[in-house]
Amino acid sequence: MDAIADLKDELLNLYEQLTYLSIRDCQKKFHFYLIYSTQLKSIDRHYSLHIDIYEKQSLIYRTSLLHKINFSFLPVHWLAFIIDIPQQSTSYLDANCANDSCGPHGQCVRYFKDQQNSTFCQCQSGWTGQFCTIKYNCSCSPTALCAGLTAANQSICICPLHQFGRRCFLTKSICFCQNRGECVPNDDEDGFTCVCPRGFMGQRCEIAENQLMISFHQNLILPESIFIHFIQVLAHEQLRRATTF
Repeated sequence: MDAIADLKDELLNLYEQLTYLSIRDCQKKFHFYLIYSTQLKSIDRHYSLHIDIYEKQSLIYRTSLLHKINFSFLPVHWLAFIIDIPQQSTSYLDANCANDSCGPHGQCVRYFKDQQNSTFCQCQSGWTGQFCTIKYNCSCSPTALCAGLTAANQSICICPLHQFGRRCFLTKSICFCQNRGECVPNDDEDGFTCVCPRGFMGQRCEIAENQLMISFHQNLILPESIFIHFIQVLAHEQLRRATTF
């Protein structure tokens, strides 16, 4: 899953992109810095942190979150929060603005779990701006998703699972997993993580998990409870131990 964070009102100042994998990043804290595009911020503007979440495999948009910066006159802001990722797509269309303000090239979406029910215009690929009225040329790979435009007129690209780079033209040549494992590249473009199917484990899904299959004769009357003893044989310097379930 990809998450894009940026400082935003009408103009995107800076953005950061990361890939979240639950089996790898469940207890991980992400730290990054977003810098204002100008040294002196305008007191007439409203600044906020806008987060878009996409599914990595399908590039389907899942939801957006908003964290407002209340004291924009301060030069530095420290924001710490937990992102709640919904189990499925929650792109709520808002009837109050879907018919006019976002125009023909966008749709009005309500932020996920926002107490003030704030909305924004989610633009189609190739369109940007507060109301999706600015057209631009997407420079991303044809297989990538173009998610917007920066203040420096650079396309924001959401890469497919096996591609990376600013414009998603690079591929992972050494990324491979065994036994039908799914290969997920790391954000630092160095290394990868294998998501193993059921029955396999290991760094590259090369280890078959132990399986225990128990069957009983069809004429055997089974009691309400059964005690099964598993004996684990360890190294020579360790003792044999048994566990009872």
